[in-house]
Amino acid sequence: MRQTLMILLLAIALAGISGCSGTVHEGKIELPAILNDGQTPEFLMDAVRAYQNDNLKEAKEIAKDWLDENEESLLADRAMFIKATALYQEHSYYSAAEQYKKLIELHDGSVISDLSVAKQVELAELFLNGATRLLMGFLPVKARTDGLALLDDVSEYRPGSDISAKALMMAADYYFKTEQYLEAQSYCQMLLDTCPKSPQAQRAMLLNGYSTHWQYRGFAYDTNCLNEALVRYQQYQLYYPEDAKEKNIQGQIDLVRTQQALKIFDIADFYLRTGETEAAVKSWESVVRDFPDSQWEKSAMAKIQEYGNEIDEN
Repeated sequence: MRQTLMILLLAIALAGISGCSGTVHEGKIELPAILNDGQTPEFLMDAVRAYQNDNLKEAKEIAKDWLDENEESLLADRAMFIKATALYQEHSYYSAAEQYKKLIELHDGSVISDLSVAKQVELAELFLNGATRLLMGFLPVKARTDGLALLDDVSEYRPGSDISAKALMMAADYYFKTEQYLEAQSYCQMLLDTCPKSPQAQRAMLLNGYSTHWQYRGFAYDTNCLNEALVRYQQYQLYYPEDAKEKNIQGQIDLVRTQQALKIFDIADFYLRTGETEAAVKSWESVVRDFPDSQWEKSAMAKIQEYGNEIDEN
């Protein structure tokens, strides 16, 4: 019992007063200028002033009180944004994300909802970089899954937009960094399909090639990913020739071709070990056909010459 209590107390200490541990944002999050456009009710302006004076608790309470009385108002998104941003500022990231999400769903299409979508991307980045959420109100746990879910929400809220492309690219980068190459490739392709003219498209095309290539796990596995990677590297060379040269994409293409050839040689060796010499020769012949003017062509021709006579004799 005492040991359990000590663990709980330690968890509370780790959580800290802010309700968050791990990565945190720095500096003051500014409220948008639109709140000062003359349309924000004076009562809510008190929440704005409280926030600007770093009285976050008062800002949240004023916004909540106003919402309780004006939930159906067209200006309710302003109160929700103030409350969410106060939560964000005090490092209650998960609660802030929930509030922004509710705002977007209830007031989609407003300027404030667009600002909330941008905040979701910021929060997702914090989660992916190590910011935590509190489990059961006191136990800090990593929230990277929550960060990825926020990015998925953003791509659904604003399909085809630049911010959707940014969210998809962030997810792809995270999966690539954590060696989840199939997922990284999927998000890159999604970006290229839905946001082909985005500033993120070039990076997505490059990472698409790398993610596809690095799915290859060796001779014992299927080589479809190598075939697809080859196409994607060649596509990148076609669209971005100068950058492809700088990043030595031709070197990646040469590596793919080497891996493809070695796979065929591995298959031929298998046929030799199992007494199927004719099938082995056909494998080497495919190397001669598909890899002309290469070291693999020379090696394959030598194998054909060595074992072809054996077939003729039989």
